This record gives sequence, structure tokens and C-alpha cells, in this order.
Amino acid sequence: RADNFEIPVQTFYTAGVWGRYYFIQAFTEKARKRWGLYAETGFQTGNYSYDYNAGVRYFKKRSDQFYYQGRFGVEYRIWKNLSVETAVQLMKPTNGNWDLHGTGYFSAGLSWRPQRY
Repeated sequence: RADNFEIPVQTFYTAGVWGRYYFIQAFTEKARKRWGLYAETGFQTGNYSYDYNAGVRYFKKRSDQFYYQGRFGVEYRIWKNLSVETAVQLMKPTNGNWDLHGTGYFSAGLSWRPQRY
């Protein structure tokens, strides 16, 4: 969901495929450390894009938008299969340049893995 002070709330989606590489893995049977460090990349699609009007960035619904995604993050295992993750995420549309259409943001959340260790 996105909005700003001039437009109403809008709902957007993204979906895609990602691959993650762990430099340090916090969820292995022999892991003694609770910290994990990873890099992730992927390709995704969504129904939004960005437009600029007088230097202000606006979300705009557009179907069939494709993005390259990159993410660098840290996770901390707090209990068995549950961790807290923080990351810096970067997205660039396949049909636009980074300066006008790319975006980067910080994310934080919980992650649960169904495996048993």
C-alpha cells in the first residue's frame, strides 16, 4: 500500500523469484552462532511504477512492470526456526534507468523457517 499527502492510498503487488546466498548461516544443525549474513538477488513483476511531477515521486499503477532486485541483509536467530531480519533492498526496472526509476529502502521483519533442526 502506498500514498502521499496529495493522493489517496493505493494497493500494489510484486511477485517473483529470488535466490539467496549466505555468507554466514544462522540456521544449520551445527550453527553455534545466531547471526547470519546474506545477499539476495531476483527478478520480479509488479503492477506499479513511479512518475515524477515537479520533483515529487508518485506511485502509479502500470501493469506488466519487471524489476531486478538486490538485497543485502543480516538476520539474528531468536528461537529455533524464528529470526529477525534487516536488509537494504534495491530495485531497478528493466526498462528504466536507476536515477529516475530505481528505488532503495530499508526493511525489517520476522522470518520463520519450517525446517526442524
